[in-house]
Amino acid sequence: MKSEVQMEPEFESMKALLLDMAQEVKWESLIALIGDRLLQRPHLSMVRIWLVKQGDRCESCPMKGECPGELPCLHLESCNEKIQGARKRIDDVKDTYSRIPLGKTKIGQIAETKKPFVVSNIVTESKKEANRKWASEKNICGMAGFPIVFKNKLLGVVAVFPDNPMPAGGYPEGQIWGQILSDHIAAAFANAEAFDEVESLSRFASENPNPVFRVGRDGKIIYANDSAEYLFSAWKSGPCSSLPEEFCDPIRDVLDSGAQKELEIANRGSIFTFDMVPILEMNYINVYGRDITAAREAEKKLRIVMAEKEKMEGELRLAGRVQKDFLPTCLPQNPHYRFSARMTPAKFVGGDFFDFIDLGENRLGIAFGDLAGKGVSAALSMARLMSDFRYVARDCDPGGVLRAVNEIMIERPGQTTFATAVFLCLDMAQGTVKISNAGHLPIILNRRNGSVERYDAGQIPVGILPGLLFPVQEISLEPGDFIFLYTDGAVEIEDSQHCQFGLERLIQLAKENRSEPEIFLDRVESTLQGYSQNAPLRDDQTLLAFERISFS
Repeated sequence: MKSEVQMEPEFESMKALLLDMAQEVKWESLIALIGDRLLQRPHLSMVRIWLVKQGDRCESCPMKGECPGELPCLHLESCNEKIQGARKRIDDVKDTYSRIPLGKTKIGQIAETKKPFVVSNIVTESKKEANRKWASEKNICGMAGFPIVFKNKLLGVVAVFPDNPMPAGGYPEGQIWGQILSDHIAAAFANAEAFDEVESLSRFASENPNPVFRVGRDGKIIYANDSAEYLFSAWKSGPCSSLPEEFCDPIRDVLDSGAQKELEIANRGSIFTFDMVPILEMNYINVYGRDITAAREAEKKLRIVMAEKEKMEGELRLAGRVQKDFLPTCLPQNPHYRFSARMTPAKFVGGDFFDFIDLGENRLGIAFGDLAGKGVSAALSMARLMSDFRYVARDCDPGGVLRAVNEIMIERPGQTTFATAVFLCLDMAQGTVKISNAGHLPIILNRRNGSVERYDAGQIPVGILPGLLFPVQEISLEPGDFIFLYTDGAVEIEDSQHCQFGLERLIQLAKENRSEPEIFLDRVESTLQGYSQNAPLRDDQTLLAFERISFS
């Protein structure tokens, strides 16, 4: 993967994918969504998902020699590839890797160990000529695979294949998001499976061989099919003749009231429901039974999945409140500058942050960025990150601040996240601003004369690699010049055709601006809302602008 690609914060599109996956209850639609959306990333050529199933092509399987046969193995369930630049789903793949025994090949080892694995370059690292040839034909170089595990049960493996080499061990942010994605695939699969079981049981209930019988007021069975006779054969009869005693009182109630009744009874380790339909003119009852054991188990499984989903959403709501509580509540006040900042949160949570830090001597520090992750743990990480900025921001050296924050994040026990960030030091007396950018989107400077300057990232995000140096640029501001900061939510917002608003449109908005920061941010928000037709935000949208209005 090319380094310049890694400097772009792609994790916001991943968060959008996870939210969409949580809403999908059909497995076929779910895997199609995953494959298509992952292939939108320019550096990926192929996405494959295998599920553990019983062996079915054992005699014709290319890997027959490495498997005893008819054992559970990995079945290729989904394959999405880029073919001549277009994203396509490939049905009925029958290459060497359509069936993989557990423990064989790197994919099989991922399944057996339940641990992720990265191959930096298949062409140079693989010992088998067939593997190297396959990789060349598919226009892929590396592979990153992750186990799909739900409640410690292996469900399958998901693997992504980039078109250029990766560093040894893969990219740290890729490992983080790969594990998050595989965990969500596992939960979504369990969710889809539970919904499918409930739906299929409802659809085919009438086709199952269920107990049906007819009984009179005296409790004598007038008619019973084979299923009913088998069911009653080991069931203790009650005082109302040959029927089990659980039916005695309900039969009398139904005939006396003339109203239909449903009775649920457990017997022989199964659960049955009986619809009791009175035929009053004949003084008997028709009883239609159904074995609902599997349905109850599916409903139980569904309740577990939904409870976990509700727990996750509750954590995301809490994270949103934590995030809001840590953002500044008032703007800096200076007669020679105007400031404006705002954050519009997405559905439950986001990693956006900003802060204004008084550095003394008429100098102001501005921290701005986007933290990877989700839920309460990410919100707490964001709170710690903002505290880190305040702790280390002692002088007007943005590069030193980012360097110190990066080391703190790397050394923190259990650290698993990273952040794109910019730090600015504004000398309000001198009219200068020093900036340093760690993997964030370009900083936009709109000059009074109408020209626009952009300051791109000079280093990768903080929290990934130790010992990084962050370049610093110094800018002189004249009255009428203003600086604009923003997060992915302002760039990646989509219209009805799923086309992103994009950086160039945002720069053009800034170029046309001749208003004070507050009015400019109002215009940006209204423009983005119009572009998306007021669709719900998939990602936080955070904007910050400030302007020098006069000499000190």
